Amino acid sequence: MKKDNDVRDCEGKASLRGDLDGFQDDRTAPRKQRCHDGRRDEGREPIVLRASPKVSLAGRPIAMRSRGSFRGTIISPLDDREIHYESALERDAAYILLADPRVAALREQVGPISFKAADGSLRQHYFDFVATLCDGSKHAIAVKYEKDVDKSGIRDVLARIRATATLDARILLRTERHITRIKADNARLVLHANRVANVEVVAELQHFLASVHGVAPLADILQAAGLSTSEGFYAAARLFGLGVIGCTNGGALTYETRVHRINNHQDK
Repeated sequence: MKKDNDVRDCEGKASLRGDLDGFQDDRTAPRKQRCHDGRRDEGREPIVLRASPKVSLAGRPIAMRSRGSFRGTIISPLDDREIHYESALERDAAYILLADPRVAALREQVGPISFKAADGSLRQHYFDFVATLCDGSKHAIAVKYEKDVDKSGIRDVLARIRATATLDARILLRTERHITRIKADNARLVLHANRVANVEVVAELQHFLASVHGVAPLADILQAAGLSTSEGFYAAARLFGLGVIGCTNGGALTYETRVHRINNHQDK
């Protein structure tokens, strides 16, 4: 790894932050090892007793059991509230949004939003997610698999809702072209790192990165910083989520991933 060399043609690539509009077009953290007596190593998470999460604010009920569908619940780290999803794509979208530091609040199945259909009848639509950003702006997001976009008529529905101007939010349609598995995997890693990362190690690594330029495998950076531990890896994952470092080739964040410091990052 070289210092004081410019990063060329890679700044900002594959950072989890990127552009929220597109979410930015098992390989993550090392597995924890057990000691011979069955206990986990020093990187284990402590057992924490916690209160039940808050009930979902979904605008319509979601049947958690349904044949032929993929449904479940995520607990939002933003407000300790249930967020239900009705497909693997919605689940991955939720992880990506929750891991984005610009998102201050997230709600699912927001509505009903009324609009006029082509035949003049009054219809209603529920947005899969509405993300409220830290600046107060909102993004209303419809999530669909590519194969379902045309037959669902979702583009026409969103166009008609935009025309009514009744929703104070930017209206977006997102598919698996935007919600990729790599982004979702990175988001889950970031959310885990946000819970377990040692804040002192995070600060130490960020200070070290301030003097580093160029591209190198994450393992080399951690070794040079004297942080070749699970704590160092989770500190890097947290900084990745904050947009301090990015993956040069757009892949999953692992020890082998070539990463770079994002020079235009500003600490808040």
